[in-house]
Amino acid sequence: MEVIAELMAKLPEIEIDGDMSKEMEVKVWEKRMPDLEPAMQLAVELDCFAYHYDAFQHDSGFDSMDDSIPLVYDILKDGYTEDLEKWLNEVISEEATPEDEERAKELLAKLAEYKPLVYQNISMALVVKFACLALGAVGIANMYLAIFADVGVMILAVLNAIRCLFVKKL
Repeated sequence: MEVIAELMAKLPEIEIDGDMSKEMEVKVWEKRMPDLEPAMQLAVELDCFAYHYDAFQHDSGFDSMDDSIPLVYDILKDGYTEDLEKWLNEVISEEATPEDEERAKELLAKLAEYKPLVYQNISMALVVKFACLALGAVGIANMYLAIFADVGVMILAVLNAIRCLFVKKL
């Protein structure tokens, strides 16, 4: 079974006929982890934790981890982590096993690293746009400054978000 999981991890584009067990899916994704970018690694960790913590609830929402992990990845990339944080805090506050509680705390700490970037981008965009609006109201700002406030700030926010791709360890 280990050999099959290793082979499937090395060749993710291969289609499998039939159903693969959840345990096998978890092993395959864990073997793929070193080759993934940090946000995708965190998505895999969160999804594997969700499966180990409550397999029934995890299975009721998705057919496979190939469906759920990209969704978690998109949530992380978009910065909408409140629901994930809320769920991890519920795991910690419930009577979970000490191992699950410790793992939830680790994932919560990793998840917290995604929030500041979202707030940075939002605050930067608002400050520049309001400054341009104020300068325009007084008659100092021209069309070039208005274009920068719109397009330039978007480009700066994207460049700021690209920094997540270069984080070595979450």
